[in-house]
Amino acid sequence: MPDLTDPYDEDFDLRDLVDEMEDDELGQPAPVAPGETTRDSTFPCPYCGEENDLFLEPDPDRPVQEFAEECEACGRTYAVTVKYDDLGEPSIHAERAE
Repeated sequence: MPDLTDPYDEDFDLRDLVDEMEDDELGQPAPVAPGETTRDSTFPCPYCGEENDLFLEPDPDRPVQEFAEECEACGRTYAVTVKYDDLGEPSIHAERAE
């Protein structure tokens, strides 16, 4: 039997390692630093109005985060600004990208 912990073993196959893992070990969220939370939020697309999902990762060093997203429904790209208040609650603003 190949050594499933040694990626240099000629018979090593990552799929075998995943098959050996228990279902409860897979699909766990990534760990976050103490005091931080991750959350799913929804907001409307500024183009078509469809609700989009956004996975938020608060960062105490960045109370305002800006990035681009693509609408799940219409495929258009828009700008997102997420601001966190003193309690860590997010405020999401999406606008059309120009």
